[in-house]
Amino acid sequence: PGGRVLLVGSISQYPHNENLDPVGTLKGLKDGQDIMDVFRSGQTIEMDESGRMLIGNVWGDIFANPQEMVDYRNRLFDSYAKGEIQVLLDDASFRGVDSVCDAVDHMLSRKSVGKVHVTISD
Repeated sequence: PGGRVLLVGSISQYPHNENLDPVGTLKGLKDGQDIMDVFRSGQTIEMDESGRMLIGNVWGDIFANPQEMVDYRNRLFDSYAKGEIQVLLDDASFRGVDSVCDAVDHMLSRKSVGKVHVTISD
């Protein structure tokens, strides 16, 4: 309650995924509409009467002003350093360059939750 979720990417829904599985329907989405369609198109949809909304945005025009992007990045890094933002890491373990393809397959499988990381060397 009162929190926010930032969806920056959803690799399992990328069109090149051979295992593409519909995300499912959410109240407020048109029949056949996919969450990623909302994300890519920048639509805003009211989900229910409580005020919950699904806001799609693929960075908008943020890249039109490089300094603004730097300012946002610095704000993000500062918030992380202060412990105001936590990174959710997936439980899967991948080691070495040879496991990178396995890590990508894991993300495409829709089984990952959070950031998938590969340890290249100790």
